[in-house]
Amino acid sequence: MAFIKLHILKKEATDQFQENLKTIYKYKSQIDENERRRLFTEINPNDPNCCEIISDFELDKTVTFSNRFEFGKYLYKDLGGFLKDKNERKKYSNNPHFWSWVVLVYIEQLSNNFKQSNRPDRYIPAMGDYKIYGSHNTAHRHMAREAYRLYERFGEESKIYFNKKNLFETGNIIESIRSRQDTSNHDGIHKYLLLKYKDKDGYAIPKAAEPEKWKNRDIEKITGRESTVRLAKIYRRLNINYVGPLLNAFEIGEKVGPGFEL
Repeated sequence: MAFIKLHILKKEATDQFQENLKTIYKYKSQIDENERRRLFTEINPNDPNCCEIISDFELDKTVTFSNRFEFGKYLYKDLGGFLKDKNERKKYSNNPHFWSWVVLVYIEQLSNNFKQSNRPDRYIPAMGDYKIYGSHNTAHRHMAREAYRLYERFGEESKIYFNKKNLFETGNIIESIRSRQDTSNHDGIHKYLLLKYKDKDGYAIPKAAEPEKWKNRDIEKITGRESTVRLAKIYRRLNINYVGPLLNAFEIGEKVGPGFEL
């Protein structure tokens, strides 16, 4: 075990991290392995020139995670006590410099051994100065903050949102459900996901968030008919005609339409 006290990045360090991530995303495979590693690790989460200690709470740098659910569970266990404090929560729960620092502690795992070329919003929360991709909210894509928030709210039931196969891929249920304000914090939607899509291990059944695909655009739809992608789109329209936030899981299944019955 190798523990590190909680830090927060200085703004200039977060800015540099963002520039490095933009370079990785822009040039992808054109960047060789050594340069990619350098760009991911230039900002050291233990360097006082880059960050400062904010708490004696600690993270274990040596822990490995099989997927994002396990990562969120660990973060909740280790950060929960820190963020339960009212003042600390106000300062850090939505602080991009804090959550970027958390990512850097585990950057080798989160970048798939420095092989990934994801957009910066996977590593730096898309908030304030770091919301760089237009008005659409993409804060749900952050690897650490969203994993923590989901486990904090739903505990073991948060498995339904995550890709169980690895740590570095988000999973389409987060993208289809958590990206939309009208479905992201809807208790009825959450219960519906569990009833409709949960597999025996608590994770989603295969292809639960499959996008719609067509064999022939006018004739035959071959996948995605009952997926969460389509569910979220239909719910948005449904919310215009009904008081959507008041619907329970069974009412949602009844009103969304064919294929979504429970």
